Amino acid sequence: MKRTYDVIVIGGGPSGSSTASFLKVQNPSLDVALVEQLEFPRFRIGESLLPASIPHFKAMKFFDKLKSGKYIVKYGARFYSHQSSEDIYFNFSDCGVEDLAFAFEVPRKEFDHDLLRHAESLGTEVFQPESVLEVVENDEGVRVRTDRRELQGRFLVDSSGRSAHVATRRNQKVSRSDFNNAGVFGHFKGIKRYSGKHEGDITITVLNDGAWSWIIPFLGDMASVGVVFSSKNFPNKRPDWDFFQEQLNLCKEFQQAMVHSELVGELRTVANYSQFSEQLFGKNWILVGDASTFIDPIFSSGVHLGISAARKASELILQALTPGHQDGLLPLGQSYVDHMALGIKRFRGIISMFYQREFVAQMRKTLNRPHLYQAFTGVVAGDVWNEENPLFQHGVI
Repeated sequence: MKRTYDVIVIGGGPSGSSTASFLKVQNPSLDVALVEQLEFPRFRIGESLLPASIPHFKAMKFFDKLKSGKYIVKYGARFYSHQSSEDIYFNFSDCGVEDLAFAFEVPRKEFDHDLLRHAESLGTEVFQPESVLEVVENDEGVRVRTDRRELQGRFLVDSSGRSAHVATRRNQKVSRSDFNNAGVFGHFKGIKRYSGKHEGDITITVLNDGAWSWIIPFLGDMASVGVVFSSKNFPNKRPDWDFFQEQLNLCKEFQQAMVHSELVGELRTVANYSQFSEQLFGKNWILVGDASTFIDPIFSSGVHLGISAARKASELILQALTPGHQDGLLPLGQSYVDHMALGIKRFRGIISMFYQREFVAQMRKTLNRPHLYQAFTGVVAGDVWNEENPLFQHGVI
């Protein structure tokens, strides 16, 4: 049976569910369909949210779920250098923006499921599990053929993640060579935490040769632990448990934190994840989230860029749906490209700084210059579109 919608979204991850939610919040009468190939809940990495995402969650009316007590609050981020044993702590409340004082640490199995169900509660029709087989542009917009049905939409949002359905089939998906990294990670219980208010803070250690490790605590006794490293260091084999432990033990704080820990499930790996699409929109389609670009997991830019893209894309689609816009997104899409390119450029700036310099030592110098510390704290919080940040005004990032 063929169904017709105003908007069809491919992918039920954070960017796809957020796009659907933004559309329905702004215009509840829209017919929005979302196709997700996997049954939820399912495992995903990328579990540390940024404070700059909080205004978006409020706008899509999802914030009450986040603050319900299901997810632990994150008030800051601590970076260690294993070589010097120095550390730098970014307290988000010091970024100078009242609304960006905290974020949350979220097991993605639960978070993604909650976000998708939220979109559904707003009136999005969810088809799951269901795989997209074909996307064809036609006079009415875009036709989507799945393994179960055909859907017709005036507009298509591709939020299919790294598989990048539209970009892949248009031969426009490109791997980045500058951040050619891989990661090995798992979930652990019994990890020693910070006490009190800072229990939910993320901890990152700068290791050798551009490698780094993380500990992200969840509510309860579980935590996410991982190591990111250059793919060139493992050209012919997968990193094993011994490598994982060796890297974590380079930082005495991590070593002490994990003395009584236990792996739950299995270690997982992901490689060569940095990519982008050469074209982000057409007359009746637009790419959001990892389907459009993914830089690197440091500074947790992935989910934030995806949700920011979702909000911008939804605004443009709503504008294109109004009478008199026969050319769809063609006259509007460049503003989306420019907006996302600016955020990506600034994230890439701080990411490059992390990989190319003695990051902890450089950041510690800002402690004696409060305005500079405040500016960097804003960037670490994800506030990359803030034109009042002096780092952006003076081209530092």
